[in-house]
Amino acid sequence: MDLGQRKKAYRNKKINELANYIAENYIEANQLNLDLILSDESIHLYYDNYGNSFDGLLTFDSESFHIHINAEMGNFKGSKRSRFSIAHELGHYFIPEHNQSIIDGTFPLHTSKFEANHNNAI
Repeated sequence: MDLGQRKKAYRNKKINELANYIAENYIEANQLNLDLILSDESIHLYYDNYGNSFDGLLTFDSESFHIHINAEMGNFKGSKRSRFSIAHELGHYFIPEHNQSIIDGTFPLHTSKFEANHNNAI
C-alpha cells in the first residue's frame, strides 16, 4: 500500500469513527437529534429566504459557525428537506479538512440539492 492509499484508509477510518460517535450519542427514537448537535457544538441555525441559490450553507464569522437554511427552497423547520440540509452542512462541519477550510475561507462554495424520493429518516 502506497502513501496515498494509507492516507485514504486513515481518513476513512477517522470518518467512520466520527459517524459511529454521532450515531451513539445523537440518535433518539431512531432519528438523529440535529437540535442537540447544534446546541452541543454551539452552531447557530437560521431559516431565511435566499432565492434559488442553495438549500443550506455553513459559514464561519471569526467566532462561531452558522448554518443558513433556505426556506424559499422548501426547507421548513422539521421537514425532511431541512433535516437533510442541516445534516449535510453538519457533515462539512465535522470533516476536519472541510471545517478548517471554512474557517480559512478557502472552502469552495457549492450547491447541494435535496431529492425527496426516499423514505429514510435523517
